[in-house]
Amino acid sequence: MIAGNLFTDDGENSWHAARRRQSHGVGGGSAVQKERQIQRSKHRRTYKGTLFQTCATGKYSYVNIAFLNKFGNGRIPEINLAGHCNPQSINGCSILSDGISYCQSHGIKVMLSIGGGIGSYSLASAADAKT
Repeated sequence: MIAGNLFTDDGENSWHAARRRQSHGVGGGSAVQKERQIQRSKHRRTYKGTLFQTCATGKYSYVNIAFLNKFGNGRIPEINLAGHCNPQSINGCSILSDGISYCQSHGIKVMLSIGGGIGSYSLASAADAKT
C-alpha cells in the first residue's frame, strides 16, 4: 500500500492510503486497477497518526509526504504539511526526519510530492530542477 499526508479515508492508521499491497506481494492487478487505487483517497483531512506509527504497522511499502508547495526559480523551498509540524518553529519538523529514517530502515520507500493544489512553484530549466 502507498500511504501519504497523515490523512486517509480508509479507516486505517495511514498517511493517506492509496494502494493496497497485494496478498502475494507488491504488484499484481491491471494498470487501471492500480490507478484507481492510487487515486481513491486524495485530499482527506482525517488525522491518522504519525509517520512513525504508520510505518510501524507493517502494512505499507511506500509513504508519500505532501506537499513541497514552493520551489524553483531560485526560491527557498517550503513545505506544507497541513499543521502536522511547523517547519518555521524551533524544532521544525525533526519528528518527520525521525519518521523518515524509521520507515527507510524498515525498507519502506518515502516519497515527497511536489506541487499540490495551491502554491508557488515552477521550474525554469533542467538545471533548476537539480538545485
